[in-house]
Amino acid sequence: MQKICLPNGIRLLLDNDANVNSVSIGVMLKLGSKHESPDLNGIVHFLEHILFKNKKDGAYYNSSIEEVGGRFNAFTGKELTCFHLQILKDYAVDALKSVCDMVFSYNISEEDFENEKQVVLQEIYRYQDDSMEQVKIQSLINALGSCSHTLDILGSAQNISSFSFDTVKDFHKNNYDPANAVISVSGNLDSPEMSAIVDFLTNIPHKSTTNLSVPSTIEFKGGFDYTQKNNQQSHLSFIYPAFTGDIQMKEYYSYLLLNHLIGGGRTSRMNQFLREKQGLVYSAYSQPIVFEEIGLLRLVASTSDQNLERVIETIFKIVNSIKEGDITEEEFTRSKLAIKSDLVFSNENTVNRMFFFGQEELLGTYKSFDIKNILECIDGISMKDVKEKASKMLSEKCSLAVVSSRENLSNPLIDMIPTPSS
Repeated sequence: MQKICLPNGIRLLLDNDANVNSVSIGVMLKLGSKHESPDLNGIVHFLEHILFKNKKDGAYYNSSIEEVGGRFNAFTGKELTCFHLQILKDYAVDALKSVCDMVFSYNISEEDFENEKQVVLQEIYRYQDDSMEQVKIQSLINALGSCSHTLDILGSAQNISSFSFDTVKDFHKNNYDPANAVISVSGNLDSPEMSAIVDFLTNIPHKSTTNLSVPSTIEFKGGFDYTQKNNQQSHLSFIYPAFTGDIQMKEYYSYLLLNHLIGGGRTSRMNQFLREKQGLVYSAYSQPIVFEEIGLLRLVASTSDQNLERVIETIFKIVNSIKEGDITEEEFTRSKLAIKSDLVFSNENTVNRMFFFGQEELLGTYKSFDIKNILECIDGISMKDVKEKASKMLSEKCSLAVVSSRENLSNPLIDMIPTPSS
C-alpha cells in the first residue's frame, strides 16, 4: 500500500492488486455524530443523505456511477462519514472523480433538500420502532451521561425538521474539507490511472474549516434504565468500561480476544450458556465500542418476558466468572484463531482492504497497516494478558438498559448497578 499526502491535506492510500478486475474506493471524513452539538444532532447523517442529491449539469453524480454497474453507498458513524463504491477497473478514475465532486461540492436544489428531509424522518421513525436499537442508545446514555458520544447518529425528528437549507450548506462548507479526508483505493490500477487520481485530487481546493470540539476526557458513569413497551420480546444491553482507541496494539487485541470469548461467536460464553444450553435466546452477543477518548464493551440479548431475569442473571454469572480468571486454554486458543481468521479473510477482497486501510489511517482502528505484524502481535498475547484485561474491565460498575412489556423488573442483581448520580 502506498500513502501519498497531498498539498490540500488529503491522505491518499493506493493499494494495487493486479489479480482483480475491479476497484474499491472510499472517501472517508473524520466527521461523525460525536462532533455535533445537541441542536445540530443529526446534521452529519442528514448531510450524508443530501449529498446524493448533488448535481452536475442537471444530473445526479451517483447516476453516472450506477449506469456503468457501480455499487455506491455511504454511512455515518460516531466518528466518521464514509462514501464508498466498487466499480469495474475501466471506470474507476471517472467514478472517483464523480464521488469526490459529489462530496466536496454542494449543488442541491431546495426541492431535493425538503424531499430528503422526509426520507430521513422515515428512517428515524423506523428506528424508533426498533426496541433493540433504542435499548442500545439508552445503555450508552446510562454509561456516559450527557455528552456528544451518546448523541443518536440519526438525530431527532424535531432537529431534522428544523434544519434550514443554509444551515446545512454552511455546515458542509465548514466541515467537508480535503484536509479532513482520507481517500482509500484498492484494486487493479495501472500507473497512468494512479497518476490521474493524484492529479485530480491535488486540485480539490482546501477550505477554511471550523474545529469541532469534542471532550478530551469522558467519565464512565453507569446506571440502570427500564422502559415499558409492548413488544413480543424483552431487549437488554449491558455496557462495561474498556480501553480507549489510543492504547498499544497488544492491549487492543487482548481486548478483542476478550470480547470474542464473551460473545463474539457461536462458541462464545454468551451463545453457549444463553442459547445452546438453556434455549433462552435466539441471539446474544458482545461487541467492542472504541472511541478515541473512551472504549466500551457492549453485551446484548433479546428474550421472552418470562425469561428476562434468567438472562440477566446468566450474563452476570458469565461476566463474573471471566472476571475471576475462569478462562480455559481451549477458549483462549479458539478466540485467537477466530480473530486471526477474521483479519485474514477480510483482507482477501478489495472492498474490505479499502475499509481496512482507510479506517486505520483515519482513526487508527487496527493499530497497523501490516496484517503480518498484527498476526504476530496476536500470537504474542498470553492467557495472562487477557485475564488481566478481564479483571480491569469487568468491574461491578456497568450500564444496563432494558425494554420490556412487563410492568417492572424485580431482581436483586440490579442493585449492583450504580445510578448515574452515585
